[in-house]
Parts: sequence; structure tokens; C-alpha cells
Amino acid sequence: MNSSTASSNETRSELEENIEALRATQFFSGLPLEVLKLVAYLAVREEYESGETVFRRGDDEGRAYLVLSGHLRAGWEEGGEILCEIGPGDLVGALSLLGPMPRRHCLTATESARLLTIEREPFAKAMSQFPRSEQWMLEAALGLIRGWGNSIEHCCRPSCAGCRKIMGVTLL
Repeated sequence: MNSSTASSNETRSELEENIEALRATQFFSGLPLEVLKLVAYLAVREEYESGETVFRRGDDEGRAYLVLSGHLRAGWEEGGEILCEIGPGDLVGALSLLGPMPRRHCLTATESARLLTIEREPFAKAMSQFPRSEQWMLEAALGLIRGWGNSIEHCCRPSCAGCRKIMGVTLL
């Protein structure tokens, strides 16, 4: 087989790549394939350059972002202290697809980044076409919350009164 035939057989469509990327996230992994295909079709790829802001604290642009390539940082404000690094495979703002969710942080690209964006309104219209969509989204949201609870539990110190309070309220 020549190299041009091999590369054409290995080339996947953008839709197939979107489906695979979404399926790899905890939030979208439980969706049936037909629903996942529709979400992947509605998703839009966006490019951000180093230093470009994706969103600011307080924004509610009604989008979720899946990092396909590059790295970003979350902070309280633009150029401020870095709270966490975000990279390929990370999904940011999934719960904003379910309803209003003002951003708690600022998200800025630290290098060129490609993001798969999903907007709340088209997502809600797509989900309304499927009878079990509310149950799937509830299960996805609860999965995220359980994961956050586990993360808090592993990061908090039992000797810290503030940590115990956060753990108790979150994990009840």
C-alpha cells in the first residue's frame, strides 16, 4: 500500500474526532451514540492565541469548552495568580450547558489552543429531541459533582476546620 492510500484511510472526519473527544469526557461518556453525534455536530472549533482570554469572571456566555490542543490557565483575574492549568481532554463549564452559570474564574490561553465549544441553546434544543435526555444530563451532572467531592476529600486536611466544613457540606 502506498503512503497516500494509507493516509487517506487513516484520515478521520472532524465530526468523528469531535465524537471521540466528547466520548472521552466523563460528562458526555454516558450519552447514547445518536445523541453524542448530534452534540458533536453542533460543536464548533475555536482557536485562541497565547494571552487571549476565553472568558472572564462573572461572564455567563452559556458555553462549555473541551480542550483539543494547547494549554490554558484559570485565575481569579486576567494575569493574576494561576489557580489551575487546563490542557487537552479537559472539559470546562459543562454545567453551564444545563442553565445559567456565571464564571467563577478567568480562563486564558497560555499558548495557542484549539477548543471545541458547545453552546447552551443549541445543546438544549438537541437534548429536547430525546425523551431520556433530562435523566442523562442529571446523571452527568451528578457524576461531575461526585468527582469534585472526591477531589476535595483527597486535597483537604482533616486537621483544618475550614477543610472539614467544605468536605462535610460537599460530601453530605
